[in-house]
Amino acid sequence: MSKEVYKKLFELRKIIGKVAKGANNPFFKTKYADLNSVIDATDGALEEVGLLYIDRVYDNTLVSEVIDIDSGESVQNVSPLILGKQDMQQLGSAITYARRYARMTMLGLQSVDDDGANASGTTFAKPKQIKTINELLLATKTDTVKFLQYFHVDAVKNLTEQAANAAIKTLTLKKEKGVKDEK
Repeated sequence: MSKEVYKKLFELRKIIGKVAKGANNPFFKTKYADLNSVIDATDGALEEVGLLYIDRVYDNTLVSEVIDIDSGESVQNVSPLILGKQDMQQLGSAITYARRYARMTMLGLQSVDDDGANASGTTFAKPKQIKTINELLLATKTDTVKFLQYFHVDAVKNLTEQAANAAIKTLTLKKEKGVKDEK
């Protein structure tokens, strides 16, 4: 049996950057990536690679599923909904918490503390930039390890938006030069 869903999950991880910790937890005086941030960071990329993400509640559990819309293959995660007391507010909180962690875990995401980035005006590469850079790296046969070393990052998704723009410009010129040289 072919596992197209795993291939697409692999592609997905290449284009999703780190999820920003934009919500505040006043109790612990910390920041975290809330469910909306996680959904915003993943929905476009899921669609781009042809995956559908669904959460549903069944029998005190959250069942999360990633479905390959082309092959119908899927992977699932089942998370227990642990309630401190039996009321709808606790259930709602447990569902939200479980949905956030299930999505982060199933998609292999990392969150980044963007306090320093926000303070300096720095933003990270967008999924579309990441995809373009990966395509240009392949098209130009650029040594990815040297490319990453040049930008002092360990993955394309960790480039700043400004560095990503510079990389796209440079790689596009390299590609155009290669096309001219072939003629």
